[in-house]
Amino acid sequence: MNTTNADKTKLNGQAVQEQVTQLTPCRKDIKESVRSWFHMICGEKYYLEICHMLRMAVTSDYLNGLDMQNLPEPEAAGAELLQRTADAFRAFKEIIVEEEGSILELDIPDELAPYQVAKLIQVFFHAVQFSRREIYGDDYMRENMYRDDEDIAVMVYLDKHPCDDIFDKTGLYIEAYEEIEEMVLRIEPHYETYACGNYWIIIREIEFWLQIFAKKVKDLQKIDNELVPIKNGILNCRTKKLMPFSPEYLLTDKYSYNLEYVESENGPVIQDFRDRTVSYTVDEWIKKFRAERKKWGLKNSGGGN
Repeated sequence: MNTTNADKTKLNGQAVQEQVTQLTPCRKDIKESVRSWFHMICGEKYYLEICHMLRMAVTSDYLNGLDMQNLPEPEAAGAELLQRTADAFRAFKEIIVEEEGSILELDIPDELAPYQVAKLIQVFFHAVQFSRREIYGDDYMRENMYRDDEDIAVMVYLDKHPCDDIFDKTGLYIEAYEEIEEMVLRIEPHYETYACGNYWIIIREIEFWLQIFAKKVKDLQKIDNELVPIKNGILNCRTKKLMPFSPEYLLTDKYSYNLEYVESENGPVIQDFRDRTVSYTVDEWIKKFRAERKKWGLKNSGGGN
């Protein structure tokens, strides 16, 4: 069976992809890992593609080795991934010299690529994507003057709101660009040195990658009669206990930003954190809450995940 050059190129590309996806987590000898990639792809000297493949391989390697139950801080993760990326590029340049006897003009990266930052945001901030039209409807799109190409949106989970005030959005999924920018700069602070135009190009590219990587959700969780998000957690009206916020709950709003669940000498109470004289027992508050929803014709939307 005859194989054309085009067929060989296609087969080589498939082999390279298989090699990248089969990396074992956190290889100790990065130079030996890079050498195996080199033999498969360097014959064609597609250096730009090689740079992308190296970043992809190192990023995949790093993420596969993370302990998801004991994650480092985003700042530490960004610094470590950058170090591993730079090490891979140095090893690649050394192999070029050893194998071909020439010096490759390949710059050692001093910052993460937008692709890598988006991958880390996905891990640390639980990005999801959704269709505005599917969730909010055509009227919402028209009223807010969204174009068709602005239909797909990305939201990220806030494990802690930067400003602990009455509008604390801890535990919510948000679409606010300011918060996404803060996440980006925590992972890759070097971007802050960019001129305004270049900075916004990078932010837009990260948003583009997030739209690709983020899990698509068909619905956002509504406040219902059983699980009620308040300032410091989710009140479970069945157990009458406060549950911690979790990215498993696709919440975009709280029933109240000022009510807190507080343990007191006589048992837990629901208080207004701005005015501690406004206080209810949990039973009293749940009864009041459900009466208000019934008055307005609001039904239980199911609760849970």
